[in-house]
Amino acid sequence: YTHTAYRNHLRSERGISPALLERVRASGGIVGLLPSEEMLEHTKVAQRFCPPGCDGKCKGSVAALATQYAELVEVLGSPSVMLGSDFNGGINHLNPACGTGSELDGPKGFWNIGQTGQMWDALENSGAPVPRDRSVMVDAFIDTWERVSNR
Repeated sequence: YTHTAYRNHLRSERGISPALLERVRASGGIVGLLPSEEMLEHTKVAQRFCPPGCDGKCKGSVAALATQYAELVEVLGSPSVMLGSDFNGGINHLNPACGTGSELDGPKGFWNIGQTGQMWDALENSGAPVPRDRSVMVDAFIDTWERVSNR
């Protein structure tokens, strides 16, 4: 299930519901969060993801993505939560972040697929439960793809 947000925050059909999230967990599937301000706009950022000195600036961007990411990880486990993004011009990605120690803090925010590694670093630096060995996500994706494609 990809290009989504958690319906607990994004109250639309585009958001994955808790019931569907449970089905993804039971099937050993994966979820790809869409790092887009539109998808995250109603996310109440967990204070633990707002770095010191950023108070009042953590209403979206990496802090909101970290909040939703952590909530999905509680259900699925970190190897099964990924990014599901579109960089073909169809959506706006994330506004500038605060305190991530990356170029995502700069004036353009997260706007380029070449910044994906920095996004994972920013999530980790923000305290999100990102796997230390990110290759486990690749393995989870390949395993899921093989199960689906062999049906």
